[in-house]
Amino acid sequence: AISLDWNDRAVSMIVESRPATVWQGINTNVNFNPARTGKGYVGVPDANAGFGAGELLLFGGPGTKTSLWAGANRSVTLATDGNVGIGTEEPISKLHILSGANELPPRLETTPGNSGHFAAGWDFYPEGTPKGYVGVPDAGAPFGAGEMMLLGATGTKTSLWAGYNRG
Repeated sequence: AISLDWNDRAVSMIVESRPATVWQGINTNVNFNPARTGKGYVGVPDANAGFGAGELLLFGGPGTKTSLWAGANRSVTLATDGNVGIGTEEPISKLHILSGANELPPRLETTPGNSGHFAAGWDFYPEGTPKGYVGVPDAGAPFGAGEMMLLGATGTKTSLWAGYNRG
């Protein structure tokens, strides 16, 4: 077992191999346990864990927001309510993408060679029912290939609005 304390907040990292238990299996795992409060875990739980068995988990304990950092910058935040933020540490919806000043907007891109699909866009399914699509269908799509499209599904009224006024 290895234990490291790396700052005055007494944050410790424990790396150890243990016999099969609810949390560890026979794998090497990393526990983040400041002041023994169980703030996080990285590892592969065994079949008795009750969740994530056999999966590589990055686990934030109860009340612990989980973030991925790249280049000393927060890249992705997983909030405790299940919201995911890219470019924001306080996501307010299931997927919240924040582009900074002078950054390119989010991008949807398909690989060359797709045909018959509507892959470069967003589908809208309120309450599980297909209602619409915004995007650019691939070359082999049955209609609208290569066009920027706002499509309302059959029976769905489709409108354009500007300044809270129907256009």
